[in-house]
Amino acid sequence: MTDAEKQTNEEKEAERVAKWRAERAAAAEKEKEERIRVAKEKRAQELAAQKDTDKAEAAALLPNANLLQATQAKIRKKNRRAKAWFVLQIIVFVLVPTGLVVGYLSQRAVPLYEAKSIISITKPAKDSNMGLGGLLGAVGGGGDMNETFMADAYIKSKALMDQLEARMGLITYFSGPALDPYMRLREVPFLSSTKVDSFSYFVFSSIDIQTGLLTLYVRAPEPEMAIEISNAVLELTATQINDLSESLFQYRTALARQSVSDARATLTAAQTAFTQLQIDSGVANPAARIEGIYATITKLELDLAEIEGQIQRASVAGQSDDLLTQRLFTLKENIQGLIDQQRARLISPPSGGGRSLNQLLLDYELAALQLRIAEETLSTAFLALANASDDAALAQSQFLIVVPPKTSDFATLPNIPKTGFVAFLVLLSALSLVRLMPSAKRN
Repeated sequence: MTDAEKQTNEEKEAERVAKWRAERAAAAEKEKEERIRVAKEKRAQELAAQKDTDKAEAAALLPNANLLQATQAKIRKKNRRAKAWFVLQIIVFVLVPTGLVVGYLSQRAVPLYEAKSIISITKPAKDSNMGLGGLLGAVGGGGDMNETFMADAYIKSKALMDQLEARMGLITYFSGPALDPYMRLREVPFLSSTKVDSFSYFVFSSIDIQTGLLTLYVRAPEPEMAIEISNAVLELTATQINDLSESLFQYRTALARQSVSDARATLTAAQTAFTQLQIDSGVANPAARIEGIYATITKLELDLAEIEGQIQRASVAGQSDDLLTQRLFTLKENIQGLIDQQRARLISPPSGGGRSLNQLLLDYELAALQLRIAEETLSTAFLALANASDDAALAQSQFLIVVPPKTSDFATLPNIPKTGFVAFLVLLSALSLVRLMPSAKRN
């Protein structure tokens, strides 16, 4: 067999094998596609069956028309009960108490008339700070509000209440049947409530910080009584403030007088000590005596210097041993002795005892200084007393009634609409909080 024939057979065999492989691959692909198709059909059938099963189960869970109607009827009934219970709570816990409050205010509460007055407590311009303009600035008010605050504190104090009781029997009146039971003055130890606390509803005051004005409010069952109480409160307050001012300035004046008395005593003691020093020493003015001694020493020193000059001239001239020169030496020694004696008089005490002139001068100057200090102290004390007297005369508080007490023609209290509305809001808020508590606990 030739080589060409042998190659042709091999190519045919290779072609046959490739054809066989291609046929096998196509068959395998068809089988794979068939398996996939069968699997998809089977999965679709399973899903359809599961869907039918789910629908059946869901249909079994859904209520029927009768059950729905029964449930709706039950819910409606429950809602009606809740609404009825809520309305009942509103009626019982809000409307009824509000109605009781309004009924009490309209049937039992005693109508009150309110008297309002405005007061200005001022001082002369000398004692007050820069005041406001207008009326208060003209009288010097508006700058110092100490008396205004004191008046406000006094109006709110038990002292005023006791004085009104002593003068008018007001506390007994407000504690009796003239007022309704709720408004009467009473002590409630359990609530730490006193009659002073309750009395502040009938008599109270307020301060306008900008203008310095004090406003007094008085409430009473009768308009004439409200005005009468206002006048009494104004009178008592004015007396109290004036008494406080008087006591303060009397105290200041007493201190100034005591200072004058002490200064006088000090001056008397200083003058006595100064005079006694002059008497004991026998020298009226040690300074003049010391000046005389120093003048004598100065003159002696001049004489000594002149003699020393003569001695030096004699020595230069060769006359040191002359009788005249010896006399000059003797005279020099005598003058030096006199100078030493004069100096000794300044620092040495006298032979009979006592103090030297220098010590005497020191004591004299100290005594004179104490005397001058005492005189200046007395002068200052007199000036302080004069200023205190002027202040006492000028700084008396002026209690001015800017607006006298007046009342309206009708009772302003109790304000039934306002009080009823406030009671309604308070009770409704309390009920809302109570209803919210269970929800908060569940959350």
